[in-house]
Amino acid sequence: MATLDPFNLPEISSLIARHLNKRDLGSCLGVCKAWHNALLPHLWSDIDVKPSLGEQSLRNPDPNILKRYSHFVKNLEIRTFLLKEYVMPYPNLRTLNFVVTNGCSADLLSLNTSITHLTFNDQHYLEAIENQELWRAVADLPHLTTLIFDFGTTISAFDMSDFWQACTRLDGLFIFTSSVDCSVEIPDGMVFSRMRKLVLQEMYRIAPKDNLELIRRCPNLKCLTWYSVVDDDLEPAAMEFVRLAKNGAWPNLESLGIRVGLGDDDMATVLENISFVTKLEFDDSSFGLTSFTTLKRSFGMLKDLNVSNCPNMSSRMVQELLSSCPRLEVFMGDFLEAEDVLAGQPWVCLSIMVLKVCFTFRAGQSLMPAIYERLSHLTRLTSLNVGHELKGVRLSHHQGLDIQLEAGLGLLAKLKHLEYFGAKDLPGSPGLKEIEWMAENWRSLVAIRCRPQIEPEKLSKTKWNFWFSTS
Repeated sequence: MATLDPFNLPEISSLIARHLNKRDLGSCLGVCKAWHNALLPHLWSDIDVKPSLGEQSLRNPDPNILKRYSHFVKNLEIRTFLLKEYVMPYPNLRTLNFVVTNGCSADLLSLNTSITHLTFNDQHYLEAIENQELWRAVADLPHLTTLIFDFGTTISAFDMSDFWQACTRLDGLFIFTSSVDCSVEIPDGMVFSRMRKLVLQEMYRIAPKDNLELIRRCPNLKCLTWYSVVDDDLEPAAMEFVRLAKNGAWPNLESLGIRVGLGDDDMATVLENISFVTKLEFDDSSFGLTSFTTLKRSFGMLKDLNVSNCPNMSSRMVQELLSSCPRLEVFMGDFLEAEDVLAGQPWVCLSIMVLKVCFTFRAGQSLMPAIYERLSHLTRLTSLNVGHELKGVRLSHHQGLDIQLEAGLGLLAKLKHLEYFGAKDLPGSPGLKEIEWMAENWRSLVAIRCRPQIEPEKLSKTKWNFWFSTS
């Protein structure tokens, strides 16, 4: 009876490929013919063309070689203005992220109508007429579901009709800190009924009422983020948003992030009309007791909550949120007094994966080991930030968790999945032995943000397996 070599099974080799970088994948191609055939598509599936600076240009794929394997490419990112060299058909392309440049951006899209996710970077250098050709090409992408304008993009055109036509087919539209230097008037009667996710984050040179008009034309939204720039017309648009929410304009909304200057009562009105809320981003807002009380009916569904930099939030409110939301996986807040943490069991949902809160202590208290002990049970944590980041507030000497082994830091050795640790602006910052302890015990660590008690020269000379930020 013939036996199968498990390493020759496509399912096994595919799993192996997921855990190998490009260099290791290339090395594995020479193991045998079966591995070559199985791993070659993985080697070419994700292509990242970086800016041609120094040695980096040598690491980019040769366009002539890429053309030979272009049918394997599924995700393509081009971060260089030398776009023309990479304009070719990619028959199975799904995701494209590129810097828009003169002369060939529309050609790249026209050759690749299989694209489903499209991200634009930096259109500052396009003339308006070429923008028109670009939007015509976007409108002709039959499978496009997600359109993203990355930070710093400028949206311009003589006529936005092609842009709006493309939006009628979208499931998600994301605009991050971008400018609009053209008319954004939406054609009469046009409704974006397929839109489920909409992010409008600081769109410059566009009135808040125009932001709201786009939001209003998306009646089936499940996820909405609206962060508006400060504008004289912001308050009327914000009040109209509250009125529309009260009238049930978005009955399917599950996730909401809003920063348009709403007061606590107005935020509560909006929350009253969201029947199934799982994610809220109310950072830098007036979220307070009224909104908190209204939110209580959704505690059983809430998975992700950001109330950072909300001066109206008390420690007791933070503690009740943490202990009353059984599905909570992400929480970002400001302060939590040690006494409130230790007042009862449990103090937080054990399934939490991201936690940002600054623990505070009264003068003379010796509760830090107890706080560390409570934190040690959160073994699913991937991100823990105990630093102080509330604007305009300075901690006294006795406030904030001491990031010291003597204070109880060693109890956190059980947090094996931790990838990020933040301890910004705390009086008891870590020294070299604490940083070395983190490197030894948190093997998954990717980044630390704190200001350690280490001489800058010694810190710069020491090589860590993680990124270090002191800002």
